[in-house]
Amino acid sequence: MIQNLGKSFVIRATPGRTATLSWSTNADGFIAVAINHHVSIISSPTGSVDVTPPDTTTYRIFLITERGGSVVGATVTVGNTNIIFSDGFGSGDTSAWSVTQ
Repeated sequence: MIQNLGKSFVIRATPGRTATLSWSTNADGFIAVAINHHVSIISSPTGSVDVTPPDTTTYRIFLITERGGSVVGATVTVGNTNIIFSDGFGSGDTSAWSVTQ
């Protein structure tokens, strides 16, 4: 059974530049890590792979074990990577934070 860990990550990349997807696991009965979009199947429990998607792309990283596995998502956002934060940090209240791209 593949367990969806309900986690996803966002990686920002400039067009034409690479982003690195990395993983590390100590899962019992480890078999492989598979990454969709024709990236690869890797037989190492720790590693990384560089990707250069032409557009914003969500990768699914599958951990495969003898008992099943799990999956997480990693979105590589291609485009403007300038992020401007505006916040009400003076109050210590992070609920006032916002992000503008």
